[in-house]
Amino acid sequence: MKVASGTVYLCTDDVDMIKSKRIFMRTLALYAEMIGGLSEIQRLAFEEVRNEGRRLVHNLTTLNSHIIRKYTILFRKKNWRVRRVDRFQ
Repeated sequence: MKVASGTVYLCTDDVDMIKSKRIFMRTLALYAEMIGGLSEIQRLAFEEVRNEGRRLVHNLTTLNSHIIRKYTILFRKKNWRVRRVDRFQ
């Protein structure tokens, strides 16, 4: 059955649907009507997950830059120098 969002196929092992074309076509029409709504739900869920992923990446990047900045300031204040120590003196 052709619908606006594509083509709907229905496979069944239900004996009543196999024997009665009317029941089969009614069930097929019901599923065909639901396809549009299900596609919209899927699209909205995908957008929500994508946006949450973007927020997560942004938050992690921001947190990382703050940590790097704090450590850089800390190391400058302490003016740490690496001294080499000879163990065999």
